[in-house]
Amino acid sequence: TTLTCTAYALVIGKNSADVWRAFGVEGNWFVTPRGSFLTILVVVLLPLCLLRDLSKLAFSSLFGLACEAGVVVFMIVRLCTGEYRLGGEFYSSQEPGTQLSWGDQEGPEIFTVDLSVFVLIGSMSTAFIAHYNAPKFYHQLRARNSRSFLKATVGGYTIAFLLFATCMVVGYLTFGKNCQGNILHNYSPHDTWATVSRIGMFLATICGFPIAFTGFWRGTPGLFN
Repeated sequence: TTLTCTAYALVIGKNSADVWRAFGVEGNWFVTPRGSFLTILVVVLLPLCLLRDLSKLAFSSLFGLACEAGVVVFMIVRLCTGEYRLGGEFYSSQEPGTQLSWGDQEGPEIFTVDLSVFVLIGSMSTAFIAHYNAPKFYHQLRARNSRSFLKATVGGYTIAFLLFATCMVVGYLTFGKNCQGNILHNYSPHDTWATVSRIGMFLATICGFPIAFTGFWRGTPGLFN
């Protein structure tokens, strides 16, 4: 849970700095990744993290899911329209090293394994970890029984898998071997919908942080007992 919260903090800080930069706000400590996160932590995250009833986070969680789905739709549209291919509208305005490239290959490789697969495994281990909140999720179900919990678990993990897998495949087909750790960094700063997507992902990570923090908050006292 500590590493999960740390990952959320890094993403929130970097995404917020990207959003500020997109609006031309720079040069102030409050718009740096660290300053942005601390400000958001005090103003937004702290009140949400102090909620004891996770059911009150249902709306924010649904909103975050909608933001993530919107980002995936944006990525699919950009792939289909080809605006990030050589000669495309946004190709020349991308940051160096983020443009479409297949390296020594002529196109996408269907299957390959190298050391970078461990990065994927690490990302997946964080993406699908939720067991530390499982007892609380079960206890706060509206119809609390094993069948309802199974439906919620299977449904949640299926939606998460579809979103993550689609994002991974579409990102690779759009940018090839130049995919960044945060795929939105590949998109041009002059792409208005990319800026909207960065805002959406920024909001989605804010909505997800309190759920991860709940596991950290409840587990920490156990270290001292």
